[in-house]
Amino acid sequence: MMSSENLLLDSTNPLSMYKPKDGQLGDALSGSVYQTLYSEMVIDELKQLLCPLICYTDATTVDSNSRFAVEPFFFTPAILTHTARSRADAWRPFGYVQQPRSNLRSDKRILSGAAKAQNYHAQISAMLKSLQRVQSGEDTRLQNVEIYLFGKVY
Repeated sequence: MMSSENLLLDSTNPLSMYKPKDGQLGDALSGSVYQTLYSEMVIDELKQLLCPLICYTDATTVDSNSRFAVEPFFFTPAILTHTARSRADAWRPFGYVQQPRSNLRSDKRILSGAAKAQNYHAQISAMLKSLQRVQSGEDTRLQNVEIYLFGKVY
């Protein structure tokens, strides 16, 4: 997956800010949000790789009474080309969101919209907690990790 034909990175300087070859907006890293994040977060472009993640989630009801649903929360690195990201094996799960649903008349646990939203956000936050720790510097496991790109170690 991390081969040169699948990556948007410059093979001569893969840690540098992505710049589209045609100068046009179009890929995940061609917009101003990426450029702003790169400017704010990358201190040493000889040692740091900014790898934004693209997230996707979609709930699917799995029973005929709509009481049970599965909601996977997936991600893929934005440094992959659109073609590579379109492949199923490019996506990995952060986890699965549990949505308490009940259509049973005997069930008195009816959650308000605000309570459902709070529950949903708490679950997503728990899934992303390890990334938040790494990004804040609280967890240093991904600091000074060697990255192998285009036949060279960075």
